[in-house]
Amino acid sequence: MKLKLWAACFLAMGLLALPARATFHLMGIEKVIAGVAGDHTAQAIQLEMRQDDQDAIEGNARLRVYDANGTHPILLTNFPHGVAHSTSNARILITSANFKKYTQTACLPDFIMENLIPPSYFAAGKIAYENVHTGEVLWSFSWGGANYKGSNAAATTNNRLKWSR
Repeated sequence: MKLKLWAACFLAMGLLALPARATFHLMGIEKVIAGVAGDHTAQAIQLEMRQDDQDAIEGNARLRVYDANGTHPILLTNFPHGVAHSTSNARILITSANFKKYTQTACLPDFIMENLIPPSYFAAGKIAYENVHTGEVLWSFSWGGANYKGSNAAATTNNRLKWSR
């Protein structure tokens, strides 16, 4: 009887000790369009889920853009809701309101940008996908080569996964 009780306790402890799975942190920035045909109000950013079940972005993640010094962040979107698709390699499209003027078929973004990437950031800067609660950068994309002076530090959780297409 005692052995069965111990076995049940160990089994229960094992079930309770399962690792918590965050459902928004394994995401990559796949594409950035800062303007179309000279129109800097037509912008788009595409994210790609790097693993299944990364759809709980509402209230957990945000996209911000930083200037050439890695300072003066501007919120692009705070993800006001989750997304319906949650499989590995699924895409999330964030566009400006004017982006649809330049698409041949109806453009149905998942989110509309709250703010645009300012033209003053075009020469060098960084877009970061961040954890709202901790401020941790989960994935970032920087440009401008040596003109970008800011940090590229980010969480290593995304880098440990094999990127496959």
